[in-house]
Amino acid sequence: MVSLVAKGEKVEDILNGIHQAIADRVASLAHRVGLEMPVAVTGGVAMNCGVVRALEARLETRITVPEDPQLTGALGAALIAWDRLEDVQG
Repeated sequence: MVSLVAKGEKVEDILNGIHQAIADRVASLAHRVGLEMPVAVTGGVAMNCGVVRALEARLETRITVPEDPQLTGALGAALIAWDRLEDVQG
């Protein structure tokens, strides 16, 4: 990124490239594990509208982003941990 700025590339072009790279990686992983509709994105990255829009274009679908995506991801992780603890404890 620093070298692209030094070369005089436009900041918006650099950001677009970063957003596209993240969307490509996430889409690839989603297809590998089995993408199902509808699609939602949680966690901190969901707060980046550039990444969400790039991912929507890459997946060719609308993506739902919850009101507090960073909290949604944390709550989901806590619920999974709770379920696993109950399984272990019987």
